[in-house]
Amino acid sequence: DVEDARKASEYTVFNRAFHYVKNITPKQSKVIKSFNKKQLNNALQATMDYFESTEEYEKCAIIKNRMDEVNKILKKFNK
Repeated sequence: DVEDARKASEYTVFNRAFHYVKNITPKQSKVIKSFNKKQLNNALQATMDYFESTEEYEKCAIIKNRMDEVNKILKKFNK
């Protein structure tokens, strides 16, 4: 059914996003600064919202940590 397909798609997309997000490091600052800050933060927030809705709070904590790291990097390059 359509709803099951939507849920399966969300699961796949957000778990793939989490795989990338958890591997963000400050060493990737050149890549991070090339992204649009607002779009990047919106994507990270949407990913965190998804895992909050599925009660995967450990993933939320990791995402929040990476959001803080990303914003610190972006702030440094926007001075």
